[in-house]
Amino acid sequence: MAGQPAPNLTVERHTGVDVIRLSGEHDMATEHSLTQAIGTAVALDHGVVVSLVDAEFIDSTVINAIHLGDRLLRERNGRRLAIHLRTSSIVHRTLEIGNVCEAIPCARELDDAIAYASDSGEAP
Repeated sequence: MAGQPAPNLTVERHTGVDVIRLSGEHDMATEHSLTQAIGTAVALDHGVVVSLVDAEFIDSTVINAIHLGDRLLRERNGRRLAIHLRTSSIVHRTLEIGNVCEAIPCARELDDAIAYASDSGEAP
C-alpha cells in the first residue's frame, strides 16, 4: 500500500455515539487515525461503532486498535465498542479467524451496533 493516498476514515456523530467508518484498505497507516478518533469519542463520553462494511482489508494493527479502543471505553465510560460489518466480507473472515467477534460485539445492522454502543448497552 506504499505510495497510495491515505486510507479513508470518516466519523459520523449520532446521539451519544460516534460511528467511525473505514473504507478501502487499512493497515498500520490507519492505526493512528483510528486510535485518535476513538480517543476523541471517549473524551466526549460517546460510545463508539467501528463500521467495516466498506473496508476491503484490515490487518492486525487495526484489529489491535479496535481491541484497545474497547478496553479504553470499558475503563473510562463503562461502555463497549461495537463493530458493524457484513458477514460475507473478507474483513469478516479476518475477524472470524482472530475470534474478534467473540470478544467485541459485532452487528450486521448499523442501528443494532449503535444501540449496543449507546448508554443502554443493548446487545446486537
